[in-house]
Amino acid sequence: MAPANQAVLMVDNRLFPAPVPSPRFMRREGMEWLSSGENEDYFADEIIGISESEQRAWSQAAQHCFEALRNTAQRIARDQNWRDLGIPHNAQRLVKYSIENELDDFLVGRFDFAGGFGDYPIKMLEFNADTCSLLPETAHVQRHLWVEMRKKKGSGPFDPLLVALTRRFQRLLQQHPDKEPTLLLSTLGYEEDWLNVEVLAEAAKAAGFKEVHKVALEAVIFDPENGVFIEIGPDRFIQFDFWYKMIPWEFFAYEEPELMGLLTDLVMENKIKVVNPAWTMIMQSKGVLPHVFRDHPQEPSLLKASFSYTDFPDGRYARKPLFGRTGENVALFDGNARPMAENDGDYSNMPPVFQDLASFAVDEDGHRYQASVFFCDHPCAIGIRRQDDLIIDDDAEFVGHTVL
Repeated sequence: MAPANQAVLMVDNRLFPAPVPSPRFMRREGMEWLSSGENEDYFADEIIGISESEQRAWSQAAQHCFEALRNTAQRIARDQNWRDLGIPHNAQRLVKYSIENELDDFLVGRFDFAGGFGDYPIKMLEFNADTCSLLPETAHVQRHLWVEMRKKKGSGPFDPLLVALTRRFQRLLQQHPDKEPTLLLSTLGYEEDWLNVEVLAEAAKAAGFKEVHKVALEAVIFDPENGVFIEIGPDRFIQFDFWYKMIPWEFFAYEEPELMGLLTDLVMENKIKVVNPAWTMIMQSKGVLPHVFRDHPQEPSLLKASFSYTDFPDGRYARKPLFGRTGENVALFDGNARPMAENDGDYSNMPPVFQDLASFAVDEDGHRYQASVFFCDHPCAIGIRRQDDLIIDDDAEFVGHTVL
């Protein structure tokens, strides 16, 4: 399953039998959706072992990449190089304001890495800087899988995500003493998003937020004069000073321009604090990849990236849309005009970015393993997925891990 001329590191000796999540546990935690119906096979029946040095290396790579990305984001904002990143005109004012005034308001993101097993070099594929998934799997389920192992291996997963989120929420309250501890969390209504938001709600309550509510976007009231509200009864409203949206910034910029304008005014007039802030749109865009590679040529975890495929004379590269998600419209080329692997999706009209192919560890069944590192103000947890295709997408399995 590896592209031609690409080394293969087998990881079968690291795989240990493990139970899938018990229905009782998933019901108790309100996460049945993750392991039932079409998701019945989402959790692997194996746990993979990683060494302490590998865990530290992934964490160090995430720290270095975050610092590099943030430095590049600041430089791009100073240069106002919005076109490369696909940030439309109606979002530019807020993004520029945000990076100048909200740099320390980052809540959580997720790095996706190739490599890191054995001697395989760690390479950043992308950073999910705005709205990242895999929160409940990483924070709760994988420890349950390890606890339920018949013969335990290692010390369990590196998973202090909930602790890190709680501390980050506490820090946000300390950074904004003028704000009330009220948090609204919103989604577009997808079940997976509600499960991810529930982890954030749990952390926010532990951090001291007095009002924490979860509603769909359509139920949010955006008052240009007073801020953000929801209605909890006839003529009864709650105002919120903090808002987390499990909805990408580019959705507002491209699909809801009127709301994007309203949000710009509310944020710039200090009537709402949105986390993650709008400057994360820079790091969410794949257009940042060529810039961060050029800005930080000595960072070993960065893959070569470009806006032109001609910068890869051997014809071996990945093609990604600027704001693509879950592997949609990604294509992999191995020296031929036709891609060796390609996904359909909703982002075919977006300009592409081209990135060097990376090496993945595999098992005897052809699964490729991809490690994800969550980042608050530091690397705080690892989640691992695998797939028996060349492109890791929504069909991937989640694999619990244990530190050996």
